Amino acid sequence: MNPLIPGRDILTALLAEEGFESFVETATGLQAFIPEPDLNREEVSKVIADSPEGIDWEAEYIEHPIVNYNAQWESNFEQVKVGKDLLIRAPFHSEDSSFAQQIIVSPKMAFGTGHHETTWLIARDMLNFDFSAKRVLDMGCGTGVLAILAAKLGSTDVVAIDIDPWSTENTEENLSLNSTQHVEVRLGDASAIGNDRFDSILANINRNILTNDMGAYADALNPMGMIWFSGFFKPDAEIVQACAEEHGLEIQEVFTKGDWAMIRAVMRV
Repeated sequence: MNPLIPGRDILTALLAEEGFESFVETATGLQAFIPEPDLNREEVSKVIADSPEGIDWEAEYIEHPIVNYNAQWESNFEQVKVGKDLLIRAPFHSEDSSFAQQIIVSPKMAFGTGHHETTWLIARDMLNFDFSAKRVLDMGCGTGVLAILAAKLGSTDVVAIDIDPWSTENTEENLSLNSTQHVEVRLGDASAIGNDRFDSILANINRNILTNDMGAYADALNPMGMIWFSGFFKPDAEIVQACAEEHGLEIQEVFTKGDWAMIRAVMRV
């Protein structure tokens, strides 16, 4: 990639529009990840060919097989501290009673251990709210850490949905590790919401899915219900915010950490 800046930032934005879900910046360019069934090489080739004047991109495709990363993460998995109130740890870490809330995760392949800024941002903000008597949806649940946190904060009716079977299986495992009850796990996309309605929605996915499914989230949110969005870069916050407002949501707060952003919104009557 030449030049690296702003070429890398521009390419990130363009590939996100093509469905790429995560990105790693390197010294010479960008690593972009997408599930193989969602990859449209023809469209990516057009993005590369239509690079802005003065910027040169070259693409290399590398297929990563499905792997269980347990052996790797056990060797370097660090505890995650969310403020002074929440500790996210692995089963082999010792309990720390100085934290009001602790969540045990055995992440396998699922996203959402709390290490990533997007999970951390939502978890930190959730700690400021009482979820008692709230019906909660964790959309794109990953490891189920946010669903577990909602239950620990008082909810006795949580639905956790993910399109990835690895994630739903991992969520079930982590629910057991935390002795968490009252959480129903579903495999599927936004259509798995059905006709259910919720007081709170946690949606930590990516910009494209959030904007595509915004109508489903809005329809599932009760009046005065609260929704948290994350999984997108700071420059994409305006896009997600505008889409949310088009569906009747009122933005309350926008938080950032590193290159990532989180939006909290409410459904006004």
